[in-house]
Amino acid sequence: MLRYCSENGTFLPGWQDHGFSPCFLESIGPAVLLGFISVCGGIQLHVYRKHGTALSDRVKPRGCGWRIQLTLLALLPLIILFRLAVQTTVLRDHRPAGYMIVYCVVYIVALLLSILLVFLERNYMLPSIPTRGHGLVILAFWALALIFENLSFLNLKSPLWWWKLET
Repeated sequence: MLRYCSENGTFLPGWQDHGFSPCFLESIGPAVLLGFISVCGGIQLHVYRKHGTALSDRVKPRGCGWRIQLTLLALLPLIILFRLAVQTTVLRDHRPAGYMIVYCVVYIVALLLSILLVFLERNYMLPSIPTRGHGLVILAFWALALIFENLSFLNLKSPLWWWKLET
């Protein structure tokens, strides 16, 4: 039977052994990201559907930055799946915990919604002063994702995580 948390981990309390519990952090982080992109991105999608006008191809910005950005955004879900494969085959006992699967599914859905918003911002324009760059929702989502990923640095001394700093 698949357990939600690993054998030696629990969901609560969130702070255990000089760091966050992996079950806690990898459940809450993607849930917050998905909640943010669903609510705020849904509002942005509604505003673009109601007030947005489609841009013609000659007005859209050109450049290799767009292709690089899409390539990197498309690689993120693949990196998350690769992380799950490495965690379950190399670092653990060949059985994923439930929170690992939830992490992958929720994070990938949130990333796909962010890609949808990037396409929306590129192909539609609101009846206001045209802006350069991305909207607030995408920038805040990427900032939250960066904060979530950097919370791992707080767990360097915790024995619950897979890295060991002893020599």
